[in-house]
Amino acid sequence: MLTWLRELAATVGTFDRRALEPGYALRCTAGVAIPLVVASLLGKPALGVAAAIGAFITGFTSLQGIYRTRLTAILIAALGMSVTSFVGALAAHSTFGVIAATAVAGYACATIGQISPMASTVTLNSFVAFVLFSSQPLAPAAALQQSAFVLAGGVIQAVLLLIAWPIGRQGVERAALADVYRNLEKYARELVQNSATLPPITPLATARQILADPQPFARAAELARLNRLLEDSEIVRRRLGALAATSASDAGAPARAVSSAVAEQLGAIADVLVGRSGEIAAPTLPVVPDTRQYATISDLIGHLRDATEAAAMIAGGRMPSFDLLSKPRPGPYVQSRIDWYSRDALRFSAVVAIAMVLGRHFAADRGYWIPLTAAIVLKPDF
Repeated sequence: MLTWLRELAATVGTFDRRALEPGYALRCTAGVAIPLVVASLLGKPALGVAAAIGAFITGFTSLQGIYRTRLTAILIAALGMSVTSFVGALAAHSTFGVIAATAVAGYACATIGQISPMASTVTLNSFVAFVLFSSQPLAPAAALQQSAFVLAGGVIQAVLLLIAWPIGRQGVERAALADVYRNLEKYARELVQNSATLPPITPLATARQILADPQPFARAAELARLNRLLEDSEIVRRRLGALAATSASDAGAPARAVSSAVAEQLGAIADVLVGRSGEIAAPTLPVVPDTRQYATISDLIGHLRDATEAAAMIAGGRMPSFDLLSKPRPGPYVQSRIDWYSRDALRFSAVVAIAMVLGRHFAADRGYWIPLTAAIVLKPDF
């Protein structure tokens, strides 16, 4: 019990500065402020509230995805929130109607959210908009106007995201590739000590997803260099894995000697990619005798030189010190399916409907916080 409490205290007390993303927070704050400032300048500050709410909630959606997938998530969330805010404002005229609509919206949120973390975030944000705007009944015309403002708030966040893309200088891609080469460096050093297990695959899979969703404003030559680095890393990984099979034997001495030099060069490539080094020299590798590993080592050295050349071409571009984009959130590596009779979805629907009943029955001030809290607590994690 004491061990569990100590572990809990250590977890709660951990502060990871790397998780802070001030640039993302600043961009989202600007998206919320713009409609409020514009509405105030027009002398109608109340008109900016719905757009600000739409921008605020949509800002959380911009944590999902990479480039096009992130923009798609924002636009789908904005459209979903626009529709659910309209339905919520109309359903608010009837207690029975809003409770029934809450149950249906809750079921749809939990069911569609099974597809992926991105879908879960989009549907939860749409449900939050439904609950918020169901607190005030409106006529159809007024509800339509309100939903249009909610959509406009989401579009503002999408535009700010587009503006931030060119400023990033492919920082997302370079950081992902640097992680790949850093892990390969670690693996090569393990080969020297005969302690290697298997080449890491997770950083490589993540980099594949990121480069498969490229920055739309990037130059074709830049994308070609990044993909060249990815292809070289895949081959280097396979060749290092082949050397691991022989490095433990006496005949593996050449492989261990090469692995040490390869590790140094892999680390240099990673440093260039993240901007720690402004230049990179051609690899200096030991002469390989004509052994049974000759073909593998020669191919490894060739692709390492190719990766060095590609890294040298982007060595002049430094990483931005203040990134307006949040860290990439690649999707899951397995394809999910929807279970239309999921107990979790039915439970979510029932709980939020009961929470709405409580908020309506007791006429609580801002009673919408009851179903909102229930929805956030029950949100499925991936």
